[in-house]
Amino acid sequence: MAANFFLQLSYQSSLSVSILMSMMNAPWQEMGSFISQYMGILGLSMALTAFLGLMPISADRRMTFVSVFIGFGYLFIPSLLQLPSVYRNELYIDYLNKGTSRGHSTLFSQVEYTLHKLSLRLPMLTSVIALSDSVTFLTMQVNTQSTWQQVERLPHAPTLLVIGIGESLRAANMSLYGYSRDTTPKLMAMRDQLHIIRHAYAAGTNTWNAIPAMLTHGQGLPDLSQSIIHLAKDAGYQTFWLSNQAALGQWDFSITSLAKQADHAYFTSDELGGSQYDGVLLPQLSAAITATDQPKLIILHFYGSHMNFTDRYPQAFAQFSSASQLVDQYDNSVLYTDTLQHQLIELVLQHEGKYMFFADHGLGDPHSSIPLKHDVRRPPALDSLHVPLFMTPDPLLSIAEDAPLSLYNFECLFAQWAGISALQLSQDDFCQQSLASNILLYFDANMELHTDQLPTSQTRLNQLPPSMVDVDEIDLGQ
Repeated sequence: MAANFFLQLSYQSSLSVSILMSMMNAPWQEMGSFISQYMGILGLSMALTAFLGLMPISADRRMTFVSVFIGFGYLFIPSLLQLPSVYRNELYIDYLNKGTSRGHSTLFSQVEYTLHKLSLRLPMLTSVIALSDSVTFLTMQVNTQSTWQQVERLPHAPTLLVIGIGESLRAANMSLYGYSRDTTPKLMAMRDQLHIIRHAYAAGTNTWNAIPAMLTHGQGLPDLSQSIIHLAKDAGYQTFWLSNQAALGQWDFSITSLAKQADHAYFTSDELGGSQYDGVLLPQLSAAITATDQPKLIILHFYGSHMNFTDRYPQAFAQFSSASQLVDQYDNSVLYTDTLQHQLIELVLQHEGKYMFFADHGLGDPHSSIPLKHDVRRPPALDSLHVPLFMTPDPLLSIAEDAPLSLYNFECLFAQWAGISALQLSQDDFCQQSLASNILLYFDANMELHTDQLPTSQTRLNQLPPSMVDVDEIDLGQ
C-alpha cells in the first residue's frame, strides 16, 4: 500500500513490471540518490499507510457494513457493467491472439484480460498483476544464440560503426531541436556534419523496456536472439558494449543480457555505476577503435540525464540559472552531453567511422504533472517518447530529417545504416514498410505493446509543450 501511495503521489501511476524491474536492476548508488530526492514523499506514504492500518474499526456493525458495501460498489460495479462491451471489440480479439501466440490457452488469456480491465479501477489489483507479470518475465528462458538468417555484409558497408545511447534525454530540451536555451552549442556548430531525425519516438518510457525493444527484432516482446549485436557479429563485425552504467540484472530482456552478447563488454563497477561522468567512456572508445583491424560495432551506453541531474555533470557545466532549479539542473546535464557528443563524433570521424546517437527515452514535460520524471503512466504522454536521433551524414540512409520515425523498428534503420541485410528484414518488405510507416509502437510500464499514430507535422506544431512555445514565463536565461 505504501508503494502505491508513493507512486500515485510521485508518478500518477500504480506498481508495474517496469518499475519493479528498474528497482531490481538499480545499483545502490542510484537507489541512494532516488531516496534522497523523494525522502519527503516516501515518509508521507509510509505515514498514510501506518495511519490506515492502525485506524480503529467502528463498533457499529451497520456503519461498517454500509461503508464496505459502498466501497466495493465504487470499485467493482462500474467495471462489471463495462465488461460485456469490452469483450466485443478488436482489442479483445487482439489480446486473445497475442496470448495464444505466447503459448497461453484461450481461457488463461480471457481471465488475464478481465483482471487487466478490473485493475483500471482497483490499483491494488494492478500491483498484484505487476508482481505476477514480473515473475513471468524473470522465469522465461531467453535464447541468446543468433537466429538471424541469410545475413550479408554489403560491399559498401563501413568498417567502423559507433552507436551512442543516451539516457532520459528529451529532444525538446535541446537547442538542436529548437529549444530556446543554448543547451547544445557544439552540436549546433557542427550542424552541417549531422543528419538529424527531428521526429523520432522511443519504444518505451524507461530504459528497461525501451532498449531491448529498440535493439532487437520482434513483433511483440523483444527477441534477444535477433539483436543488432548478433546481426553485426553474423555480418563479420567484432562487437563492443561500453557502459557507464553498472553491470547488474541477469534477467530476461535486461540490458546486461544484451551487452553480454558482445565480444567485449565494459561496465563501470557496480559501486561506481552512474557516479562517474560519461566522459569516462572516451578512453575506452579510443582503445576499442584501435584494438584490431577487424570491422567493428561499438555501442556506448551513457548515464546521460538520469536523476539526480546534478550528479551528471562537472561544476563547470552549471551554466543555467532561472526560477526553476530543476530545469536548470536538467539543462546543465544536456549541456555536458553536448560537449561529450562533439568529442565522440570528432574521434570517430578521425578514424573514418560512422557515428549515430539516440536516447533510450525522454521524460515528462517540465510543466506537466510529472515534471522531468519517467512517464510510467498507462498510457504515457507521447511527448515523453520524443527523443533525439542524429548521425554523421550518410548516403545510404533514405530517411528524411523531417520524417516521423518509430524506434521500435530501429533494427531496420541500423541495417540500412550499417549496410547489412538479413532474411527477416527483407521478407515481405518488412523494413521498407516499417521505415515508411506512420504507426508508433511502444511498450508501456507493464510491457503491453501500444499502437498509436505518429504525430504529423501540423499535429506536432499544435502540441508543442510549453517549454517549446513560451519559455520567458519561467525566466530561462543564463
